[in-house]
Amino acid sequence: MKGVDTTARIRREFSIRGKTINEIVRALHVSRNTVRKMLRSGATLFECQRKVQLQPKIG
Repeated sequence: MKGVDTTARIRREFSIRGKTINEIVRALHVSRNTVRKMLRSGATLFECQRKVQLQPKIG
């Protein structure tokens, strides 16, 4: 889960400071697809939600 602070920093680096996506990826250690998704969408919080909760394997 990426927090609001990470999203804000990515958007700030891209729009105000004019950094490229690859420079942001190297600086913040997030994937390129994550940076692209955060720049394109208007959402502030990104979470992964599972449709089915996995059961633990016993034995």
